[in-house]
Amino acid sequence: MDSGRSEPDGGQTAVRDVSSGPLASVPLDIAGLLVFLAVALPFTLGVASLPDPVQILVGLPLVMLLPGYALTTALFPKRARGELDANVSALGADAIPHRIRGLSDRGLVGAERVALGFAVSVVLVPLYGLLINFSPLDWSTQSIVGILTVVTVVASIAALVRHRELAAVDTTGYTVAGAVAAFRQSLRRSTFDATLTVVVVVCILFAGVSGAFALTSPLDRSTYTDFSLVTQTDGGEYVEANYPDTLVAGEPTDFHVGIVNNEQRPTDYTVVVQLQRVRTQDGDVSVLTRNRLASFSTQLGTGESTYAQTSLTPQSLGENFRLAFLLYDGSDPPANPTIDNAYRYTFVWVDVVGEESAAASAGSTNSSS
Repeated sequence: MDSGRSEPDGGQTAVRDVSSGPLASVPLDIAGLLVFLAVALPFTLGVASLPDPVQILVGLPLVMLLPGYALTTALFPKRARGELDANVSALGADAIPHRIRGLSDRGLVGAERVALGFAVSVVLVPLYGLLINFSPLDWSTQSIVGILTVVTVVASIAALVRHRELAAVDTTGYTVAGAVAAFRQSLRRSTFDATLTVVVVVCILFAGVSGAFALTSPLDRSTYTDFSLVTQTDGGEYVEANYPDTLVAGEPTDFHVGIVNNEQRPTDYTVVVQLQRVRTQDGDVSVLTRNRLASFSTQLGTGESTYAQTSLTPQSLGENFRLAFLLYDGSDPPANPTIDNAYRYTFVWVDVVGEESAAASAGSTNSSS
């Protein structure tokens, strides 16, 4: 009595014992998918670095194949065991509905599973784009990779659960050699089928690559940091206006700077504040002296923002000082900070007066009122 059933290529599939251990019922394709995902995840998240061409090759399967393949396997966990009936495979008005309904019963060969995996993944790419476009959240490369990973893992778990319910002869545990043999067998059916398969695969690859680059390219253009000088209103709102134009020597004055991290990665920032005495001649501004009043550092995650307060106490007296706020990417600014070597900067013009002048000015203001 035969212990296996005939395959399309004429071979025999032996009935395997799936009760010998917890890994015995895990299909090789889903296990390999999860292993690849675990290995590729640090590189796609930016935790580890690779040359750009290699990183693209590692990241594209996460967009183009893995989610669709896992979903396809969850929907159609059976392995194909025989050819379609004549009324199903024949071309006719009801051939396509018959094919779709027959997938669950007959299962999929390896080539069909990979092709559908590509197709479903490509269909999902515009859905990700719509989610990003209409969501109020600030999406980053890391968050998109997280969504793809969650979809792939959840679909893989569903595929594993459904796979455990199958009979041994229906399981999808292909070896690499078995998948290649099944693909070659599908190409040998006819010249037309072989040509059509190649054309479909090329079109799917082109669409998937285009969709992947379209999905990631807007993020590359959004890499920047917002840096501004702000003041706080009585209602607690921060506005870019109403800056003090006179400081008192020896007395602290509070200032606020706004920082928004759109670098698509956690970033350390350092702010250096200088009181600069400058000279303007023929439109050119040259710095005569620089006096550092304060410096501080902060760390912001992707998409995070802060309004940092710093207290400045000038000592030099004079008019038309440039109060410069210099922002640096990192925690180690240059030994000689300038506007030219700052990552971002902003400034206001101020006068620094003594306590007597400030008191006289205040008294004059009170008398006039």
